[in-house]
Amino acid sequence: MRFTTVGPGLGLTHSTAVRRRVTVVGRAVAILTGAVVLSTSGVGMAAEPLDNDRNVARAEAQRFREDFGLRADLDYVQDSISDAAEFPNLDWGVPLTRDEAGDLYRRLAIQRSLKDATGYAVPQDDYAGMFLD
Repeated sequence: MRFTTVGPGLGLTHSTAVRRRVTVVGRAVAILTGAVVLSTSGVGMAAEPLDNDRNVARAEAQRFREDFGLRADLDYVQDSISDAAEFPNLDWGVPLTRDEAGDLYRRLAIQRSLKDATGYAVPQDDYAGMFLD
């Protein structure tokens, strides 16, 4: 059984949060895959990582949206990254509309309200797990 706890991150500006997430994820992907970008031109070196960062940001945003049941089609995800006015909330590490962020905060409040009950139930021999819909 997979139990995901959600929670917001730090409040960052739109571009800072996206860049920070892309940088961390991009470095991890490069390290894990052993990727090396070789170029004889300074222009090529600057363009390739930027394109890769954008791809990583899209993939991370799409994965997050899929995991939490939010709209995750590629065009919508791209719009969320490029339109800070429509997707101003970055509390969760990806650009969200106010309604999407509100929904995630509502889910978090439900999880937090179950904390005492879960703490009691988990050690019980007959505890069978929990599902939140």
